[in-house]
Amino acid sequence: MAVRSGLGRPESIDESQIWRDKVLEEAKSWVGTPHVHHTLVKGLGADCGLFIIGVYSNIGLIKEDKPEFYPEDWAFHKPVGDMFETIVKRYCVEIKEEELRPGDLILYQFGKCLSHGALLVDNEYIIHSEKPIGVTMSNRKTSKWYSRERKYYSYKN
Repeated sequence: MAVRSGLGRPESIDESQIWRDKVLEEAKSWVGTPHVHHTLVKGLGADCGLFIIGVYSNIGLIKEDKPEFYPEDWAFHKPVGDMFETIVKRYCVEIKEEELRPGDLILYQFGKCLSHGALLVDNEYIIHSEKPIGVTMSNRKTSKWYSRERKYYSYKN
């Protein structure tokens, strides 16, 4: 457990808070990156899954793990559609919605499978790469996203 010191008593924080803060700082630096299918270049383009891989790899949590090419409408094809969650499971553990904390992943169902991912900023906001907008912050509770939330994951530290 890390200790954050300041005025008065040192404040104890759990180790995950360190990587969570880094995840959110890095994710926010991607805002404005265009949505480009099968691309992983901050400022130039990223799709939803590769945006998350880019964030986690840029801060050293994982190695850059770009999957082989997949069709843009991959969410409508099984077993290609299972690829997204398979990659998430390499680095993350499934959690319950009530266990979500900033920096965790939310997976959404569009089509036949889990086909969209976002990083939780706080209970109200997510950061994700949305077609055609690009990397943006969205209101989690009032957008089209909330009704499609299916699974929740946290990085295995």
